[in-house]
Amino acid sequence: IDSDVSKPVVHGTAAGTTSIGQLAVTSGSALSVTGGSLTVTGTTKLDGHLEVTLDSSAALQGAVDGDHGSLLLGSGRTVLLGGAASLGSVTLGTGATLGGTGSLEVSNSFSRAATATLGTSFTAVTLHQTEGDLSPGPLTVAGPISLSTGSTGRVLVDSVVRATGTSGTITTRPP
Repeated sequence: IDSDVSKPVVHGTAAGTTSIGQLAVTSGSALSVTGGSLTVTGTTKLDGHLEVTLDSSAALQGAVDGDHGSLLLGSGRTVLLGGAASLGSVTLGTGATLGGTGSLEVSNSFSRAATATLGTSFTAVTLHQTEGDLSPGPLTVAGPISLSTGSTGRVLVDSVVRATGTSGTITTRPP
C-alpha cells in the first residue's frame, strides 16, 4: 500500500473476513481497517501506519517487520500477531487487546489506555519508550520482559509484571 498518510486506504468490509498472503504499508502511507476482519497469512512489512478501529479486527499470522511503522488499536479492538513482531510504535485504546504467540518488540513508543492489555502468550516482550515515561500495565509473558526508556524517562510499574518459564527475566533500565 502506497498512499498519502492523510488519505489512508480503508478496509471497510462491514462483515466477513478478508484474507491476503502478504501486506506491505510503505513509509508515509496508511491502512485503516474500519470494518470486518483482515487476516494476513504471510509476512507484514509495516513502514507506514496500520490502524484497526470501529467494528474490526486483524490477525497478522506471519512475522511483522515494522521498526519504523506504527500500529494503533481503537477502543475494544483486537490484533493477534502470529510470529515475531518488531514495531516502531504501538498505541492501544480503551479495552483494546494486542495478543500474539511470538515475540513483541516496540522500539520507539508504547502507550495504552488504562483497560488495554497485552496478551499472555507472547514468548518475549521488549518495550522501549524513547521520550517520556513507560507504563506497560499488567503484563504476563512466557519468557523474558525488557522495559526501558530514554535518558529522561522512567519505567512506571503500577500492575503485576510477570515473566514465567525457565528463561523469564525482567529488565528495567535505560538501553
